[in-house]
Amino acid sequence: MCILHSPLQRSYLKTRLSWDSRLNWSDGSVADIKWWASAQHSWNGQVILQNSIHGQIEIDASHTGWGAVYKGMNASGLWDIRTSFKSSNHRELLTVF
Repeated sequence: MCILHSPLQRSYLKTRLSWDSRLNWSDGSVADIKWWASAQHSWNGQVILQNSIHGQIEIDASHTGWGAVYKGMNASGLWDIRTSFKSSNHRELLTVF
């Protein structure tokens, strides 16, 4: 299951047009990345966020459409032509939103 906690991750998915496109990061995002890069060597192996799981979403995305199930509720839809050509990872992350 993918949990997107950061505004950087969410903005990335919304603005990326292709794998070759540039991403404009806010000053706060750059500061976060620099902190993670400098702090990784001192990580003690402990979990940073100790949130309990409240639910699980099962998703799938094909070239033509997507589907999701959450607590017995179903949702599905079709992609537009532009989205259908995105990578499977991209389509599956869009399904979560």
